[in-house]
Amino acid sequence: MADKQATIYIVDIGRSMGQTHHGRTETDLEHAMRYVWDRITTTVSNGRKTDLVGVVALRTDGLWFDVFASWCLS
Repeated sequence: MADKQATIYIVDIGRSMGQTHHGRTETDLEHAMRYVWDRITTTVSNGRKTDLVGVVALRTDGLWFDVFASWCLS
């Protein structure tokens, strides 16, 4: 039986993630979601059926939930 690998990404989508830092023009949430999305697409492109991926969002009661949801649905 093949070994399975599970990767869980935990993303803070609270209001403070709407700020920019380190000279970036994108928000911290956009930066984090770009990283997570790149990692997920790399995992999926491997084509291994034994790789599992999950995303857990923290502080989902804030304004940025809509931004997070639009990333997930696009």
